[in-house]
Amino acid sequence: MTHTRVYHDGRVLHDDLPVDEAARLIGRRRTSVWIDLTPDDEPALRALAAQLDLHAVAVRDALTAHPAHTFARYASHDFLSGPTARFDPEPARLRVEVVSAFLTPNALITVRRPGILTAEALRAQWDQEPELAGHGVGFLLYGLLEVMSRTTEDAVRALDEALDELAEQIFDYASSDEAQRRSLSLRRCLVSLRRAILPFDEALDGLGGEARPRYDAAMEPYLHGVHQRVRRMSDWTESLREMVASIAQTTMSLHDSRMTVISKKVSGWAALVAVPAVVTGFFGINVPYPGIGREWGFVLCCVVLVASFLGLYATFKRRDWL
Repeated sequence: MTHTRVYHDGRVLHDDLPVDEAARLIGRRRTSVWIDLTPDDEPALRALAAQLDLHAVAVRDALTAHPAHTFARYASHDFLSGPTARFDPEPARLRVEVVSAFLTPNALITVRRPGILTAEALRAQWDQEPELAGHGVGFLLYGLLEVMSRTTEDAVRALDEALDELAEQIFDYASSDEAQRRSLSLRRCLVSLRRAILPFDEALDGLGGEARPRYDAAMEPYLHGVHQRVRRMSDWTESLREMVASIAQTTMSLHDSRMTVISKKVSGWAALVAVPAVVTGFFGINVPYPGIGREWGFVLCCVVLVASFLGLYATFKRRDWL
């Protein structure tokens, strides 16, 4: 489904015009146009590419949702590709979607799959700061990046909370295997999230590069704020990676500790079982000994056996070997 919005003199002039009608307004004085497409709308994007001289490589990357988040500056436009992410704590699943944007002096064209980023969220963001709408396409770009970065930041925060919960409950898991499986799932999500955020940070560096931007310079502080959020997310995920490593090490230590306890208990019970074997073996030798063939000899054998077993059991129990 396609979406459009047209601003003129800082006010919304049209919402959800057909793409061809919105495209005809591109280039009008004091007018900025947003057109939102999906990769399935290839004919519409090809038509816009011919009208606005969009580079074939950028068009190809947008249609294929190229995962390498980049910024590229072409003669007639800029191209930016970045992630938006959502994390589901149960069952530890991360969803990352690629959003591609073509930036011309008068138009912002986005290409994305319907899902995490919605047209309603973009419109709501733009409507929150109508006083900035007069800055044209830079205002549209800022709203897009603000929603993308805030959504991804929510995913990082949710992943952080999941790791904190795992760290707090790691000793409550029924087995260390369950904790390891949970830790591995969260680690995979973290790795995928870092793979999305780090290149996006570098892409935003290009957006604010030395070359003259295609947006109003008055929007630079706002875009710089978005870039700073992405950098904080990058540092945040780095600290989460250290937390994952610490959790994994603790899980392994806990597993080793439990194995030590089990081995200690097995050895203790083996020692206890050995005592009756030694006593009965002594009284079962084929040589005469005091009490052989006597009733009190049998009683003495039982007393020695029970006393030895109880004494050794009490010693092991006192030293927490059982």
